[in-house]
This record gives sequence, C-alpha cells and structure tokens, in this order.
Amino acid sequence: MRCEAVALRLPAGAVITGRSAAEIWGVRMADPYDPVEVLTPRQIRAVEGVHARIGTIDKAERRQRRSSPIPVPTAVHTAWEIARALPATEAVPWIDALARVQEIDNARLRSHADAHAGVDGNARAQRTLLLCDGRAESPPESVLRLNIVLAGLPAPVPQWRVVVNRQFLARVDLAWPDLKLAVEYDGEWHASNAALSRDRQRLRDLQAAGWYVYPVTRHDMRNMPQLIATIASLIAARSSAQ
Repeated sequence: MRCEAVALRLPAGAVITGRSAAEIWGVRMADPYDPVEVLTPRQIRAVEGVHARIGTIDKAERRQRRSSPIPVPTAVHTAWEIARALPATEAVPWIDALARVQEIDNARLRSHADAHAGVDGNARAQRTLLLCDGRAESPPESVLRLNIVLAGLPAPVPQWRVVVNRQFLARVDLAWPDLKLAVEYDGEWHASNAALSRDRQRLRDLQAAGWYVYPVTRHDMRNMPQLIATIASLIAARSSAQ
C-alpha cells in the first residue's frame, strides 16, 4: 500500500516505523505485499495493508522524508525499533542494510540503545545490535554471519580487503584474516565466460596468497546446521595448521 493512501487513514501523530521506515531510508528488502508498519498515538480501526501499534516517538527522533507524507523515525531510531520488535534472525539483515545505506557505525547503534535504558524491549535491542554490522552487503551474508556467531564460532570480518605486498588483491564476504580463511556467498552462478574467467583468476590469486575460500550457495543456506558444521571444521583445520 502506498504511503499516500495510508496517510489518509491515520490520525495526527502517526509515524511509519520498523521495516517500512527502513525502506523509506533506502533499504530495498520488502515484499510488495508487506503491510506498512505504523505507530499511532491511539487505537485505530483495522486498515487493510497496515500493521498498527499504539505508541509515540519523541519529536527529536522524527524526520519528514520527501518520499513519505508521514514522518518516520531517524535512521538510527528505526534500527533500534527493528531490534527491539523482531527476533535477531529477522532483525539483523534489516539493520545491517540500514546501517550500510545510512552509514551508521556499530558504536552509534549501541549508544542509541544505551540512551533508551529502561524502555520496553531495549534489552532485546541491545543484544541484537551487538550482532549487527553495516559492512555486510547482502541479506544472505548477514544471515550467515549471524548463524556463525550464534553457534559460538569466532566472528568473521565482513567485506575484508585482502592486501598482499601493499597491493589490493580481492575483497571477500566473510573472513578470518589470521587464518586466511574466507567464506563467500554465491547467490547466482556467473554465466558469462568473461565473468567466470575473472572469478577463477581471483580465486587462483587468493590461493597463491595462502587463502582458502569456501563458496556458499543458496542451496547450502537451506541446511544451516550442516553448513555451520562445515565452517566449524574449516576453522578448526586452519587453526591446527598454523
């Protein structure tokens, strides 16, 4: 539902929030049929295509965007709202993406949560925000990193730049630099000969520099326990080899 249509049905003081606000701030992850998430100061009648909650947001935390006739929370407050409202597995990809497009660093996310101590849901938000990282460049990458960390494995570094002899070699999705181990998500196979050639040369360059790169496909992500077990084995093997 378009924001203009929603605005006609909402009372004064309503604010678009959650994932809908993240979309307005530049995140492009919502399904076209997802409801618009709003916060209203009072109970309203059910509106098709709208998920409403009762509550308010301080004026200092509200912004008016050209793309929306209804105010939205600031980008950092939007991240906090998502963190306190959703399970970490759902929230982290959204917050990672929002932090990336709005250039919000981890310290700012955590500081915002600290400033809301005692607010309902803030404890969950603080736990979730500790797991977020705006360096991630795709939702699958965020999901994979989160599952690695929740499994108790060492946290990988997102989008690590591999530099050899002061020369940039490659950037890898998730890396354990001390182990020269990388995990890369391949959402789609590169079909063109030129793309395949570049990918293979990049892999050869990384291998020559002592790196081991483990590719992860969409199919692999469907069996997360097995995938995490494989990554745990790779971490153990690379650690033993040092």
